[in-house]
This record gives sequence, structure tokens and C-alpha cells, in this order.
Amino acid sequence: MDEKRFNPEPCAIESFDKEWGVGVSGMVDNTSPFPRINRILSKTQRTTNGVVVPERALLVTEAYQKHVGAPQVVKCAEGVSNMLRNVPIAIYPDELVVGNLGCDKKAALVFPEFGLNWILDEMENGLLDYSDNRTHDYFKFSKETQCSLSDIKDFWRGQCIEDAVVPMLTDEEIKGSHMGKGVFLAPSYIYSGAGHLGINYEKIFKLGFTGIKKQIEEKIAGLDLSLPEDIKKKYFYGAAVIACEAAIEYIMRFYTAGADDVGSRTK
Repeated sequence: MDEKRFNPEPCAIESFDKEWGVGVSGMVDNTSPFPRINRILSKTQRTTNGVVVPERALLVTEAYQKHVGAPQVVKCAEGVSNMLRNVPIAIYPDELVVGNLGCDKKAALVFPEFGLNWILDEMENGLLDYSDNRTHDYFKFSKETQCSLSDIKDFWRGQCIEDAVVPMLTDEEIKGSHMGKGVFLAPSYIYSGAGHLGINYEKIFKLGFTGIKKQIEEKIAGLDLSLPEDIKKKYFYGAAVIACEAAIEYIMRFYTAGADDVGSRTK
């Protein structure tokens, strides 16, 4: 083969194709044709293993405990708000778009509102960390993490998706699921949610969360609270305002962190 006609390195077909190499899957040292992306990848551990972090679970629990009597949609919003306002944030070198889930790149958050029993069971029975039975896709955790998650287990009993779904299953369904012989697997939908969302990014970019919040407040102003359906809308719109305000503060946290970082490097 003519060596001049064959180039094994990834090539950028589109100007915006800045995430992955085209048609390349671990066949070359530099996966992307863009040096910046390769620098990011070189600093990112290439492994499917991770570490469990409890911060999100504790912050969401704190919010739910504080608003225990609120409608469910409001509790959800308060949980998101408390998380976005208090989780650790990080800006990594070479990032142009910042933001994270409040943990390290290879860390795993815990979602107690879906269920805690399964992860605590795996921790207690040696099925989560590295073992002879789990040599890959394992997750390390500290004793402090295990204890902190155990401490909130009682609060979530009867209040999570797991405790709502499992009692509705028949014995035969349980036997055939991941809880039995494993003919069909449903833990992603019971313990963590599907997460398949179609986000209207165009609206966010055009209006920003401040603009969306303004639209919500206009809806609230038009409610007639003598109508039962509008009372329900009031709680939904109120929860949306809570989420927008938290998102704005979360973004500003990154802005401040970025400005401080630039200032420290230019002094």
C-alpha cells in the first residue's frame, strides 16, 4: 500500500468535531486531531473504575429533611438547589466549557431518592470494590462514605423509587429480574432513573436561566388560586423558580472560580 495514501491518525471532518477522532477507537496514541483534546485525555484516567462520593446524597437528604412536608416537586427542586449551591466544583486545564456533577471525573454520585439498599448491600458484601468476583468496573469507597450513607438509610425507607416499585412486582417478576435469576435487568430504571431527556438548549442559550425564570414568574402572576388546577401549577412553577435560581448561582460559582484562577495566574 502506498504509505502516502494511508494516514492512521484521526482527521477532523467538520470544524466543530472537537471531541473524538473520526473512525478511531484506541488505535493511535492521540485519539483526537486536536492537541487540546489530547491534553485533556492524557490527564483523564483511562479506566471504567471509579470511587463513590457521598456529597450529593447528603445534600439532597438535608434538603428533603428540611422540607419534609412540602409537595414532592418542591422537595425535588430543593434537593437540586442544595446540591448546586454546595457541591465541590472544579475547572480543569484546557476546558472551554466548564461544569461537572460536583465530583471528580471518575467519581460516582449516589441518588438516595431512587434507592440506597442496593449500594449499601454491595458495600457490606464486598461486591462493589475490587474482588475476585469483580475485577473491572469496580468502585472504591471509604469507611466514612459507607457510614455516612448508612446514616441516611432510615430516612429514605419508604420514600424512594425502589420502595415504591418493588412491592408492585409479582413473585414471578422478581424471580426473573436482577433480584432473581436475571433474565431481564431493571436496576437502571429502579435505582438511577433512565435519564433520557431532550433539553431545549436553544431556549437556554437565548434566554438564559434569568430569562426563563422571568417567564415562570409571569405564569405565576396569572394564576387563579381559587382553581384547584392552578394551586398545583403554583407548586410546579415555584419549584421551577427554585431550580432556576440554583442554576444561576451554580454558574456564578464557576465564573468566580474562573476569575480567581485567571487572577492568580496574572498576578
